[in-house]
Amino acid sequence: MKIILASSNAHKANEIQKSLSSLNIKIQLSSECSIVIPDSVEKYSTYKQNSWAKCSYVAKKLNDPSAIVLADDSGLEVNALNGEPGIYSARYSSSGEDSDNRKKLLQSLQSIPFQKRNCHFSCALCLWLNGEFHYFQGSVIGYIVNSEVGINGFGYDPIFFYPPLGKTFSEISTEQKEHFSHRGKALEKLNSFLKNIPKMGLEPTRG
Repeated sequence: MKIILASSNAHKANEIQKSLSSLNIKIQLSSECSIVIPDSVEKYSTYKQNSWAKCSYVAKKLNDPSAIVLADDSGLEVNALNGEPGIYSARYSSSGEDSDNRKKLLQSLQSIPFQKRNCHFSCALCLWLNGEFHYFQGSVIGYIVNSEVGINGFGYDPIFFYPPLGKTFSEISTEQKEHFSHRGKALEKLNSFLKNIPKMGLEPTRG
């Protein structure tokens, strides 16, 4: 079975593909279907609304009743910055590049001590399936470190410190991130949902 991911982010697609690896599912980016989602689509104030907007946009563009579409909207909220970057996390800097987003955030926090840099990641998934929208959400609490640490992950992972493991999300393995991250928690709920739909024929892979 194929799920069209409403995104052009290959890192995100790979992360979702691995999280759903126990099922016979292929994740394909909407950009690979020549569907480009304009920034204006993400005009709402919550992750859930924006995930719905992206999912709905791609579903309409595909114009295929049998198509299955998944959209993700995630963000990092820093308490000391009144919730910034929040829903603008992916386009926080003028370029919207991951490295520039991280640089801008670190600059904004220069005068704030580590113990006051508490924050949380949030994720909202929206699934379009058989004419209905389904939602799955997850969150994780942490702190922003002073500089980038680690080589794994993407986005704000190199500066997001997760206290229970004593590491940033860029220092942990893919398997650990699947278990502890905001998106991982939301995907776990999605995974359970898909496994419990008999007519989907999604049997766990073996071998």
